[in-house]
Amino acid sequence: MKPTSLRFLAASSLLLSMCAGASVRPHYGGNLRVMMQTAPVSLDPADPANSSNSAVRNIAPLIFDTLVRLDDRGAPQPALADSWQLDPATHSWRIHLRRDITFTDGLVLTPQMAASSLLAANPSWKVNASADFFTVQCGSADEIVLPALLALPRNSIVEHPNGNLIGTGPFVIANWEPGKELALAARKDYWDGRPFLDSITIEMNQSPRAQLLAFDLHQADMIEVEPDQVRRSLTEGREVEQSKPSQLLALVFSPGGQSQDSLSEDELRLQVALAASIDRNSLNELLQGAGSPAGGLLPNWISGYEFVFPSLLNLQNGRQRSPTKGLAKLTLSYDPSEPAMLLIAQRIALNARDAGITVQISPDGTPGRSAAAARLVRADLISRAPRIALRGLAQELGMPLPQFNNYSMEDLYTAEKQLLQTQRVIPLLHLRTAIAVNAALHDVDEQPDGSFDLKNAWLETARR
Repeated sequence: MKPTSLRFLAASSLLLSMCAGASVRPHYGGNLRVMMQTAPVSLDPADPANSSNSAVRNIAPLIFDTLVRLDDRGAPQPALADSWQLDPATHSWRIHLRRDITFTDGLVLTPQMAASSLLAANPSWKVNASADFFTVQCGSADEIVLPALLALPRNSIVEHPNGNLIGTGPFVIANWEPGKELALAARKDYWDGRPFLDSITIEMNQSPRAQLLAFDLHQADMIEVEPDQVRRSLTEGREVEQSKPSQLLALVFSPGGQSQDSLSEDELRLQVALAASIDRNSLNELLQGAGSPAGGLLPNWISGYEFVFPSLLNLQNGRQRSPTKGLAKLTLSYDPSEPAMLLIAQRIALNARDAGITVQISPDGTPGRSAAAARLVRADLISRAPRIALRGLAQELGMPLPQFNNYSMEDLYTAEKQLLQTQRVIPLLHLRTAIAVNAALHDVDEQPDGSFDLKNAWLETARR
């Protein structure tokens, strides 16, 4: 080959690589269309009704900022606050803010504003502000984990001028129809850099089927995918992104706060027998392999020790632990709005029958349930910080809140083991959450805990 031909080939290759790089280079512009199933009627992250609402958990960081962020390992990192220190003498945390942070109405964030917002979300805390910092006393139960608590969406810094909600986040509310649709516009003056997207439109109260149809008709750029539909979505050619296991599917006993100590010995034996009789691998297959068998409350990626809790089928042990014949009966309820939960309940009933336990299945709200009752519950991890995640699960499952003495792994393990020993819960599966994304959508940051971050997302079809 002639030298000129070689030079031409090299130049052509360089030009092609430059063009390819340019086609995937982030740029500004475009409206992102998102659909979700839940339908919140309030966007206030401190509203108690939003405590377990995954939609608000994903929406809040778009409008509001927290004082602290968590990295992938759950360690607190600076956000609106640039430093925090614990004063052992007063048992209070001193928190310093970044300078020149502004709300969407142009007001500069002050320690007094941050203190008022935290106090509104946590009335039991003692929060005092000075000109340069503010302090928080939160009680012995929260003291050791306060920095991680400050990263929860409910502790976002929010102002309420004239009854409106404003924050310091990367987007501002352009239009809000409660429970239906939310339109957001990008802030050019955001302290952590302008988002690439110009706007985001979020349609709510959309069933999984409606979301899939809209996605395939190119009417949505990002949708939720149910755990049992992930494999099918991938087979049908959709681009699906999954989190690490971020939901706990479990059987919870004595819903409504009934004390487990009041149950009889036979009822306690029934729970132990049932736990040993359930084939968690078969449950996972019903959900198309969307999770992994669970022995503990926290998944292994967040605790590092979940594998020590037994999760394998032990039918012989189940039969040995089963109560006296005639007493081995259980009522199992499930959420009828989730079709997969009925399949799970039916499989549990089949497993239980092999151990001599009769399970009666009923939808939530069925009257006349017996004391020895259980409910299928799917609970989200609310944080990547293991202690906050464990406390959130305990609260969601109606269990006693765990207490922590230090940051050691042994202390965390002891707290989780004590919760399991109450026999109030049988962990079944740790499930992954999933979203389908348009091929033109890039850099959606899917967090390990199932939440997603759109601050750096961009659309390839958008142009300046």
